[in-house]
Amino acid sequence: MVKAKTLRDTVSNAMLRIALRGEKVIKVSKDKYIWRNRLFYVPSELVEEFFSFVAEVVAGKVYSFEHRYDVIVDVGGFLGETAWWFITEGYAKRVLVFEPVYYELCKHNVGDVAEVYPQAVHRSKGALRLRSSGGQSRATSDGEKVVETVTLAEVLSSLTGSVAVKMDCEGCEEVLLHTPCEVIGRAEEYVVEFHPLVDMERAVKYMEDCGFDSSPRLTYSSRLVIYHFRKKR
Repeated sequence: MVKAKTLRDTVSNAMLRIALRGEKVIKVSKDKYIWRNRLFYVPSELVEEFFSFVAEVVAGKVYSFEHRYDVIVDVGGFLGETAWWFITEGYAKRVLVFEPVYYELCKHNVGDVAEVYPQAVHRSKGALRLRSSGGQSRATSDGEKVVETVTLAEVLSSLTGSVAVKMDCEGCEEVLLHTPCEVIGRAEEYVVEFHPLVDMERAVKYMEDCGFDSSPRLTYSSRLVIYHFRKKR
C-alpha cells in the first residue's frame, strides 16, 4: 500500500486550503503566480506570507464586509492580494491601498486596478522609520526604511461616497485612538487586526464609544485578534 504524502510546508497547506474553497493559485514561473486571472509577482522570501494571506482571505474570509462600498481603504496592502480580493468580490468600486514597505511590488501587482500609495498611515503627518522582516514591518527608531506618513483623518476626510476600512499594519491601528469619532464615523465598517503593541481593549472601547458595534472575527492569541466594527443603526 502506498501512503499519501502529507503536505507539511506552509505553502502547500495554504494552496490546499485555497483549493478546497474552489480557488486556484498557479505557479507560472519563478516568483510569478496567477490568482483569479491576475499575475502576481511574489519574491521567494515572501511566498509563505503571500500564500498565508491569500488562504486567510479566501478560506477564512476575515476581511469580508456586510455591504458594498464606493471606496475601501486598505491599510497595509502587502502585495495587493486583499485589494484584488475586494475588487473581484465586488466589495468596492474604488480601492485605496497604503503600503509603505512593499509599495513597488504592490503597485506592480494591482496598480492598474487600485490606487496604491507609499505612505504609512500614522497618528501624525511626517516621517517614520520602519524595519521589515518577511511580510511584517514595525516602526522603530533604527529602522532601515524612512517613509512618509499620512493620518487616517486626512485619508477619510478626502473621500466621498460610502466608505469601509481594512487595517493590517503591524501596530498602526493605534491611529484609531488618535482620530476623532466624527472622522472615524465617516466609514461604515472597519476590519482591524490588532497587534500586541497596541492597547486593544482601549481601542475596541473607543470604537464602541464612537458608535460602532464590535465583534472578534479571528483570534490568534490574547493580544492578536481581528475585530469587525459596524456602525450602529
